[in-house]
Formats: sequence, C-alpha cells, structure tokens
Amino acid sequence: MAFTKICKKNHNTLFSALKSKGFTHIRFVFVASNITNGKKQTFFIEFYFINPSISPKRAVLFSEAKASQGLLPSYCAVRCGTLGRGGKELFKYCTLSEVIFDKKTGNLQMGAFTLTDDVLIGSVSEPAGNFDWNLQYEKQIIKAPEASSSKFAWNSDGVKTVVGGVLHFNGEEYQAVPNVSFGYSDFSCGTEFSSPWYHVSACNLVSTINSKQLSNSCFSVQKIGKDKYIVYVKLEGKVFCLKSGFLFRRKAVQCSCIESIDESGSRQLHWSSNLHIGKYVVDIDIYCHESSMYFRDFDHPDGIALSNVLSGGTGVGEVRYYKKNSRTKTLEIVEDARVTDALCEYGNDKKL
Repeated sequence: MAFTKICKKNHNTLFSALKSKGFTHIRFVFVASNITNGKKQTFFIEFYFINPSISPKRAVLFSEAKASQGLLPSYCAVRCGTLGRGGKELFKYCTLSEVIFDKKTGNLQMGAFTLTDDVLIGSVSEPAGNFDWNLQYEKQIIKAPEASSSKFAWNSDGVKTVVGGVLHFNGEEYQAVPNVSFGYSDFSCGTEFSSPWYHVSACNLVSTINSKQLSNSCFSVQKIGKDKYIVYVKLEGKVFCLKSGFLFRRKAVQCSCIESIDESGSRQLHWSSNLHIGKYVVDIDIYCHESSMYFRDFDHPDGIALSNVLSGGTGVGEVRYYKKNSRTKTLEIVEDARVTDALCEYGNDKKL
C-alpha cells in the first residue's frame, strides 16, 4: 500500500502547477541479458514532461522554442536506450492530449506506452534504432528517501527495483530476470535541475568479507541543491539516510566527482561520498570509464538552458561501512562490499 501511495503522489505532480511551468522526470534503469550470447546490457526507460499544458495538442521542442522569442518548450516524451560502451538513446515525443491519467489507480497511458505500479509496456522506432519492452517490476524499499530544495524535488522509492520480462533492442532479444536485473527507479520534478548534477546508485553488491551477494543492500546519492545532497544506504538491514547542507549537518556528507586515470592509463570519473552519522562512517567510491559513458541533454523549462549530463551504467567500486570503537576511538570495518552495474551521472547546466 505504501508503494501505491508514493506512486500516486508522483504521478499527481503531472497535474499540478508544474504542468505549465516545470518538469517531471520518471525513470527506470536495469540490467538484461542477450538471449543469444548471454551478454549483459544496462537499459533505461524514462518519461519526461516539460511544460506540457502550454501546448497540449502540439509538441514544441527545445530547438523551436529557442528560435522563437517568447515560446517555451512544451512536450511529453519517452526516452529510452542503453548505457555503457556504444550506448544509444531513442526518443518518442507526445502531447498532453495523448496522455491518459487515472487519478484513482495512478496508471499512465501515453499512446503505445503504459506505466502502472507494476508494469512497463511500450515501443519506440526511429531511424536511429528500435526498442520495445513488456516488463513487470517491483520496488523493494521499505522507506523511500525524499528530498527537495526550492526548485528541485527528488523521490526514490525504487533504489532497489526488480525487473522481469522481455525486450527487443535493434533486432536483438533480451531477458530481464528479477534477481539479477539490479534495477533502479526514481522520480524528480521542479522548475530547474540541480547544478552541477550529481547522482550515483547501485544494488549489485557483493561482500568482500564473505564473498556473498548482499541481496538486501543498495545505495543512492543525489544532489538536490547548492551544497545539498541526500544519501541513502542500506546494507543488509542497516539503513543510513541523511540530508546534507542543512543546519548542523553541513559536514556530515562530503561528495565529489573528479577525473582520474586508472592503472592502464584510461580516463575515468570517480564519484566519492563520505557519510558521518553518529558512531558510523560510510564511504562510497565508484569509478566509470569515460569511454563507457556519453552525454545526455535535458531541456530546462525556461527554454534558454539545458543540463548536459555525462551518464553511465557500468560503474564499479566499493561501499565500506565502519563503526567507531567507543573504547579505542578507532574505526572498525563492519562491511566492505564490491559494487558493479552502478548508475553514474555528472553534468552542468549549459546556457544556449
């Protein structure tokens, strides 16, 4: 019931003041395997709404709005594709008149696309490629982290989301299997994106202490405003959730993203998050090669800027969880987990 309420709250935002001055972003990221060769691939499916009620019967894209003084972008869109080396992104634009929303159930219908509390169905075909999917999903987080600033709000009730079903991408068939889909989903909305954009999350964790898959573990770090982050970490039943940048917590969370060079000389980005809460310390370090990432643009509602975000779905690294020894005052390791298939994003606003 809690998941249903959160989902309805998310979808109802589409019919708030943001429909004429703002954006809403719903996304799913997961791993599926090629049924022919077994190769893993990270996929994403997103619903993006920007000022949809300004032009409810004709999609006004950013390029048109930029060329016409006083015109704002206004459309609904499905963005989908793959993350990783050679990743691709496909688009399907719709208008608000094509959207059917059931306030009672929270179900969303956009032409050939269906989003409910547990189903994702749709297809996109364009010169750049084709993608169709018929998926079931379940969000497996008991308490959803929510946070907001004056112009941006973020809600992740799906830091761990299991996904199952069949999808086809550019002529290849893939199978998403729930216990190895390592899915993630979240919801964000507002009048502008946080900048710099910072996000990292994963639920594919394996203990380096006992080599066991940590099936009840996940984490997500999201920037929500100037020097404000929210960190959610769940490690086998132990939960840490902390918002930084607020009174008395300015130094409780330290986050950064820097470029580095790996042992082979390849360029990579390094996401680092350090969390201090009571007698516990959590360190998150995730790396992703630049060659396995690509830039994605997200239009701003004002029509004069966009967020240029470097995105990847193959991040690797570690999450370490320490407890302070009350007698010796030293940090003692409780868990050290190896992370793979992490969603990694970093970017800045670009004025046009």
